[in-house]
Amino acid sequence: MTDRTPTWLDAAMQRKLMLVLAYLGPLALVPLLVDTGDSEVRWHAKHGLILAGVELAALMLGMMVVETLALVTAGLFGCLFLLVSPAVLLGLLVVIVAVHALGMARALNGERLMIPGISEYANRF
Repeated sequence: MTDRTPTWLDAAMQRKLMLVLAYLGPLALVPLLVDTGDSEVRWHAKHGLILAGVELAALMLGMMVVETLALVTAGLFGCLFLLVSPAVLLGLLVVIVAVHALGMARALNGERLMIPGISEYANRF
């Protein structure tokens, strides 16, 4: 008999899972809370959280701008802005999904997705 308890994931698969979770919005907290001792996984988790926060702020700002323009211009332009806003938000969502997919792919290949103005904050905390 061995004293080793079986695990459902070996170390390599667990690392890959943590790297994928790092770019799934709030699930990026899992790699931060689970002490893996892997500095690369922690960096990607921090980067994923910062990225999700920036994207949430951008979506909120975009919605506020569209709604404000719709209210200010009223009439024809107000209706136009309200009709165009779902397309704009869908476009932002497509960009967000693409950035997260690229981040996951780079992380699984042992690389870092460096986004100017955003990625340097992952090293700060």
